[in-house]
Amino acid sequence: YQFFKDNEILNYGDDYLIDTIVPKMENLIRYLKSFGITPESIDLDKTKKFLEGNEKMDKKDLDKFAEHFLSIFKHYEKTKQKNGIDYNDLLINFLKLKETKKYKYVMIDELQDVNNMEADMALKCAESYIAVGDKKQAIFGFQGGSIVNFKKFQSAKPFILSENFRSTNEVLKYSRE
Repeated sequence: YQFFKDNEILNYGDDYLIDTIVPKMENLIRYLKSFGITPESIDLDKTKKFLEGNEKMDKKDLDKFAEHFLSIFKHYEKTKQKNGIDYNDLLINFLKLKETKKYKYVMIDELQDVNNMEADMALKCAESYIAVGDKKQAIFGFQGGSIVNFKKFQSAKPFILSENFRSTNEVLKYSRE
């Protein structure tokens, strides 16, 4: 918020900035970082070229947005360094490690909801793993979760859980009907 005000980036009222714009910027930063994308890995010219295909916005507006967003993202990272790291930094830093401790077993629950880095982290530190998930229940795409991660575990022996232990027979019978 302060970056918007100090740099006079958007001329919206404070309430709109705080309630709408800042949360959207936070979500976009979090989403990009869930794929390991950091400000220094963004090629601004390539990004602008990619955005040209968006017919809903004027090219000047898109270019300006890309520039401002990158500045905001850099500011976030710089400010955060003073206070610590965020969740995605933990994942990024772990994946950069040359050597990691190997655990005999690692269990990944809700595989459909883990992001790419979380899946890679589990594989990197597991001698053996158990991954549990249901592609039909994927609900965390907004934070990088993807059923694409099932491919990373496809060499594993699959087990199909066909018995439902959560619902009563009455509920199951009703849902089948």
